[in-house]
Amino acid sequence: MTRPPGQGSTPDHGARVIVTGLVRRLPQGRVLVPAVNGLSITVESGEFVALLGPSGAGKTTLMRLLGGLDRPDDGNILVDDVAVERLPGRAAAHFRSGIGFLTERSTLLDYLSALDNVILPISASRVDFSARMRARDLLERVDMGHRAGVLAGRLSSGERQRVAVARAMISRPRLVLADEPSGGLDSASAEEILRLLTDFHHGYGMTLVLATSDSSVASIASRLIRLRDGTITPARSAERRRGTPPPAPVPRLWAVPGQES
Repeated sequence: MTRPPGQGSTPDHGARVIVTGLVRRLPQGRVLVPAVNGLSITVESGEFVALLGPSGAGKTTLMRLLGGLDRPDDGNILVDDVAVERLPGRAAAHFRSGIGFLTERSTLLDYLSALDNVILPISASRVDFSARMRARDLLERVDMGHRAGVLAGRLSSGERQRVAVARAMISRPRLVLADEPSGGLDSASAEEILRLLTDFHHGYGMTLVLATSDSSVASIASRLIRLRDGTITPARSAERRRGTPPPAPVPRLWAVPGQES
């Protein structure tokens, strides 16, 4: 079975993503319109890339394709040499379980506690003591340890998004896809979410792809890709900057006191 990127022992690098000639057409009225139109990009292992573009540029469609939530009409997606578009149903679900997803709306289950929401992505497998301790540790790292037992429906929007960040990290992903993660939040909460993502990226060395329509948000990434009408637009000279490689992964990011992760 295909090994999900990042599942199992703590990875020492992020996933490499190669997209070639990607096309995805979506219905608009009675016609099909290309939401992603012949797009080709490469995201190197451990890189932090921002996809910047207005609404309708194809950002969300591309993120869904990268995460195996949708299939392209044409083209190829390789994540650590796994042909994502060719995965059958069960293998595709297994692949998705090893990716960290973060969206504008936290999609937490209101009737579950913050802790149980963090554990949810790995609940299909046996959730042992170390997994629960890792979930608690993640909540502490996003400053939500004191709210672990509170139902998600009683959390503020900023608190919900911090829990969602912790949930995105629970499977130890080598690839995290963050689609407008700070959208809809007040400025202080938005800044905190972006700081958390940056801290996890630096401490873990995962590959991080962030989609946004806000240029100030995109500026925190090491590389910027501009999208419009499902294609890449030429980069400005100031955007052709070389991102610094992430620091070496910090093992204690996932460690449980007295145990090896």
